[in-house]
Amino acid sequence: METLIAGEHNKRVIILPPLRTPYLLPDEAALYLRLEARTLDLHRKNKTGPSYRKHGGKVCYHQDDLDKWSLIHETDS
Repeated sequence: METLIAGEHNKRVIILPPLRTPYLLPDEAALYLRLEARTLDLHRKNKTGPSYRKHGGKVCYHQDDLDKWSLIHETDS
């Protein structure tokens, strides 16, 4: 985000870093879990995937929910 404040003799630009959010879109969540996006989509449709929320109609996954889901599926070898 960039804000420009201009006066008669001064010009100042304020640049803020992008916000880091714990909410991931499906493609980002799939990368986080190292899954194909289609696999995560199928898990959501079959109700076998991680918990998700809808923000403004968009599916979002919280990183904590992804970690919990991954731990549940941990296997011993």
